[in-house]
Amino acid sequence: MGMLAGPNSVLRAMAFAHDAGARSLEAWMCWAGWRLFVGCTRCRTDGPDAPCWGWAGCHGHHNACGCQHCAERQAEELAA
Repeated sequence: MGMLAGPNSVLRAMAFAHDAGARSLEAWMCWAGWRLFVGCTRCRTDGPDAPCWGWAGCHGHHNACGCQHCAERQAEELAA
C-alpha cells in the first residue's frame, strides 16, 4: 500500500469517509499518493459499493482519480 499520509491527509480522508458514506476511516483513504482528493468519482459517488473502493492506488484517469499521477496528467493536459 505504500506510506501512509500525514495528519492533514488523515483529516481529508476522514472528510471523504464521511461524505462517501463509509462506516469508518480505512487505511487506503490515508494513502500518501492522494493529491487532489481521496479516491475517484466512482468512490465519491457510489461509496462502499464502488468496485474500486478499498484500493490504495490510482483509480484511473478516466474515473477522475485524485492521485499524484492523475494530478500531474491533468496539469499536463491543461497546459497543452
